[in-house]
Parts: sequence; structure tokens; C-alpha cells
Amino acid sequence: MADFSLKHYELRTTDEYRAASRATCIDRILAHRQMARRYAEKARKVREAGGAARFRARAISGLRIAKR
Repeated sequence: MADFSLKHYELRTTDEYRAASRATCIDRILAHRQMARRYAEKARKVREAGGAARFRARAISGLRIAKR
């Protein structure tokens, strides 16, 4: 019986670690989205100010910005 309860405890802690790693992964995804949103906003302001050529010249791979 003691062996069963130990195994149950080990499985529970593993599940908690999995949940914690999932949470940090989601936090990273949300932080990246927020960064992309800020960059898109900054790029839009620069384009509106007349610096469109400078931003078009250097595209950032892996960062998708919605075009308006």
C-alpha cells in the first residue's frame, strides 16, 4: 500500500510540473504576441511619419505583422 501511495504522489508531482511548464510556455507565447503587437504599432507610426522605405528594406523573419 505504501508503494502505491508513493507512486501516486510521484505522478501527481509530475502532472504539476507539466502544468507549470505549460503555463510558462503560454506566458512566453503571450509575451511574444505583445512584443509583436508593439512592434507593429511602432512600425505603423513610423510609416505614417514618412519612414516607410526604411522599414520595408529590412524585413524581420519569423515576425508576422498584419498589413492594413
